[in-house]
Amino acid sequence: MINLQVLKTYLERYSKRSGVHISFHMLRHSFATRLRKQNVDVKIAQRLLRHENYQTTLDIYTSLENEN
Repeated sequence: MINLQVLKTYLERYSKRSGVHISFHMLRHSFATRLRKQNVDVKIAQRLLRHENYQTTLDIYTSLENEN
């Protein structure tokens, strides 16, 4: 399993070297976007994203759809 602090450190290094800001939170949104585009059921997405309830997942999906 990947240590989240190690991942955060790698992302910070990448951001500094490349000049492109990227964060763990951005990766979660990218993952949510891919799930949505693949028409993954919201309950499955909820479990994968580890949201406490499906409304949080739906809110994110709604936000993603509005951005598109």
